[in-house]
Amino acid sequence: MEGNRAIVNVVHLESHMSWRGGEQQVLYLTQRLHAGGHCSVVICPPHSALYQRAQEAGLPTEALRMRHELDLVAAWHLGQYLRRQHVEILHMHTPHAHTIEWRASSAGANDPQWH
Repeated sequence: MEGNRAIVNVVHLESHMSWRGGEQQVLYLTQRLHAGGHCSVVICPPHSALYQRAQEAGLPTEALRMRHELDLVAAWHLGQYLRRQHVEILHMHTPHAHTIEWRASSAGANDPQWH
C-alpha cells in the first residue's frame, strides 16, 4: 500500500497479432494503470503489433507465443508467470486469451481475479 491506496498487480493477456481497436484499448489501459503507480504488464505474442507498441511506449511487456486457443505450452508458461509474479488481476482481452488462461488455471496456476 502506497499512502492510502493499494498498488495492484495486473496482467493484460492479448492473443491477436494485428493492431485494431482492442489492442489500442489494452495499450491505453496499461499506460494509465502504469502511470498511476500500479504494476500493469502486457502479455502478448512476440512480433505482434501490441508487443512492439507497448515496448516502444516503455511498458512492461512479456512475450508469449500462443499458436491456438488450446496451446498447452502457452498455458503452462502463463501459469508459471502468474505463480511467480503473484498476479492479482488477469484481464483477458480476447476469446483465445480466455481459453489459454482456463488451461493455465486448470494446470494449477494461482487464481487471480478474472476480467
